[in-house]
Amino acid sequence: MNKVEAKATARRMKGQLKETVGHVMGDRHMRAAGRNEKVKGKIQLAVERTKKTLKH
Repeated sequence: MNKVEAKATARRMKGQLKETVGHVMGDRHMRAAGRNEKVKGKIQLAVERTKKTLKH
């Protein structure tokens, strides 16, 4: 795992946490922000892994 993949994983985990906290608190905006962050992390991770695969 390289630096970019680690950041993407951290972003995904942060989004998951934010989504969960939003759900517990009943805050729709926080849940949406968490989902958004989580998806960005997943996309970033997929792009990085694709680049890594195509490089080899």
